[in-house]
Amino acid sequence: MITYDELILELQAGASAALMMRHAERPHIDREDPTFGESLSLTAEGEESARELGKKFQAFAEETEFHSSPMNRTRTTARRFAEGMGVDEPDIAEWDELGNGSFYFTDQLALFEAFKGRDIYPMMEDYLHGKPLAGMGDIKAASNRLEKWINEHHNKRFSLFVTHDLYTAAFLTARNAAEFTASRWLGFLDSAAIIKYPNGSRRYEYAKCIW
Repeated sequence: MITYDELILELQAGASAALMMRHAERPHIDREDPTFGESLSLTAEGEESARELGKKFQAFAEETEFHSSPMNRTRTTARRFAEGMGVDEPDIAEWDELGNGSFYFTDQLALFEAFKGRDIYPMMEDYLHGKPLAGMGDIKAASNRLEKWINEHHNKRFSLFVTHDLYTAAFLTARNAAEFTASRWLGFLDSAAIIKYPNGSRRYEYAKCIW
């Protein structure tokens, strides 16, 4: 695990990084919503925390690209992060691959039915540890496809991909970079970081938002 301050030191030393970041704090998702809260925005605290985190990365404002799932809460997170960096009108590319078109999904409706009326975190924990989950595909194969897609869209020194907790947790698990349980879950604004070095090497880290 690394902090964002440690990640910034890596960038300052010449590395590049792609962050698959969980969005900032949102209200509770209605478990009867088959879109998984597509229209939900952020809490006021969430908007401010995304803006404050962006301030840490101000030095890289000219070397940053922004990507987001189409969901309101991820788009708003990317926008507030950019504002914190001093980018007032960010160009945020929206991708279904970061949302309900995730590489991890095989059937969104089947997953909704599996989650409906249940505590989803123990189910997600089981999935991360290899137990089949309706509507979800093989975690390693999906993570490989996601990384290939990320690499194709990581064209600047710092690339921000705002997405959702299950996908970020799944990627970190598949890369042996972190382990999550129902009681120790990925936090808001936490990320899976792919850090690349000038010599062609790379590493995977759980980037933790610590204030």
